[in-house]
This record gives sequence, C-alpha cells and structure tokens, in this order.
Amino acid sequence: MFQDQDEEMDEIMEGMDDDLSYEAKGENIRRTETSLELKRKRRIRIFWGAVILILIVVAAIFFTGRNNRFAEDLEAINARIDRLEKRLPRLDLEDMNNKTARLEGQVKELNKSVARLNQTIDARPKTRSAIKKKAASQAERRYHKVRTGETISRIALKYAISVDKLLRYNNLTKNQAIYPGQKLWVAPAGQN
Repeated sequence: MFQDQDEEMDEIMEGMDDDLSYEAKGENIRRTETSLELKRKRRIRIFWGAVILILIVVAAIFFTGRNNRFAEDLEAINARIDRLEKRLPRLDLEDMNNKTARLEGQVKELNKSVARLNQTIDARPKTRSAIKKKAASQAERRYHKVRTGETISRIALKYAISVDKLLRYNNLTKNQAIYPGQKLWVAPAGQN
C-alpha cells in the first residue's frame, strides 16, 4: 500500500514537476517576450532621442548663424551712422540758412513783380478796335472745306499756292491723307 502511495506520490510529483517546469518555461517565454518588448521600446526611445538631439543641434547651428548675420548687419549700420556723423560737421548749416533766406527774398521780389505786371495789364483799357482787329484778322484767313474727291494738289491749284505751302500751313505731310469735311487753311491773313 505504501508502495502504491509512493508511486502515486511519485506520479503526482512528476506531474507537479512537469507542471512547474512548464510554468517555468512559460515564464521564461513571457520574460523573454517582455524583455524583447522592453528592448524594442528602449531602441525606439533611443532612436527618437537621437532624432530630437539632431534637431536641437541643427536648430542651434541655424540660429547661431543667424545671430552672426544680424550682428554683421548691425555692425554695418553702425559703420554707416559713424560715417554720416563724421560728414555732418562738414555741412555748413549757417551757409544753407543764408542761401535759403536769399532765395526766399528773390521769390518775394518775383511775386511783387508779377503783381505789378498784373496791375498794369488790368489798368490797360480794352478797346473795341483791338478786339475788332483780332476778329478781322481771323476772318481774313481763308479756309477751304474739303469735298469728296478733292486732293491737295487740286486745292493748291484752285488757290494758286504751292502744294508745299498748303502742307506747311496745315502741318501736314505729303503722305498724310485729307478727308471730306476737313478745313484747310489756304491763305494767311492779308493775302487773297
């Protein structure tokens, strides 16, 4: 009976041993999976840490370069200001003020002269004869109204003037066309 119990015990122990060894293997597998997962997470963290570090370095280089550029620009501006400050005493402000005062005086004199001329023009009597003479001189000018089919040469023959004079009187060129209804000046004032 003890033997049976011992055998049973041995079987139970073997079963327990198998169970324990199986669980141990499972734990090892779980531990291995957990450790692999941790290693993977650690690698990912290291990778992203390296990426962030590289970005920080690039940003630092970029902004450091810009600061130098701003400093160079600031130095150039300061140099220009220094040059302007050196040139400033060369400008003779008193001389400029004197010239300005002289010019203002000349402008006042010119304004006075213009006012006097306007007064003399306004004081002149406007006679009707002067107005009539002006109207008569314009009336004495002779004009020709161009009709359909007429040419410059025919109009010049009709008024006994040369084609060149007719063109000159009317500011025309030889190649310029005339059109019906156009008024051409054919004789200056005082000529028939």
